[in-house]
Amino acid sequence: MNTEIHWPALLHYQGDPELAVIHSLADWQADYAQHFFAADDRLTDSEGQCYLLQQRVKGQVLPEPVGLQLPLSDINALLRAHFAAAGHCCVAKMLVSSASEAVQAVIAAESFLSVGHSDH
Repeated sequence: MNTEIHWPALLHYQGDPELAVIHSLADWQADYAQHFFAADDRLTDSEGQCYLLQQRVKGQVLPEPVGLQLPLSDINALLRAHFAAAGHCCVAKMLVSSASEAVQAVIAAESFLSVGHSDH
């Protein structure tokens, strides 16, 4: 079982279609490691490996490998739900061929939105 997280990774919260991109271990440690996560919240890395977020060591969440690679059909379903919730059209046609491609799609959309809203 692979225990090394391949960054960037997607964070999906239980019951919420929105996906958050965590770009690196440094970002995880700075912004997420001290959060409290629900039992079904998951981290999925760029290779599709899933991690539980319940294990804590010295007050910080230590992602625990599940030993499961998220099936591509599940990755595509998560991606479609994410983009549909964000108001994108034609998401039923969205299809990626890898977990890495899914992560890059979310990153690209975030980059596009941040450029489009830079006037605030």
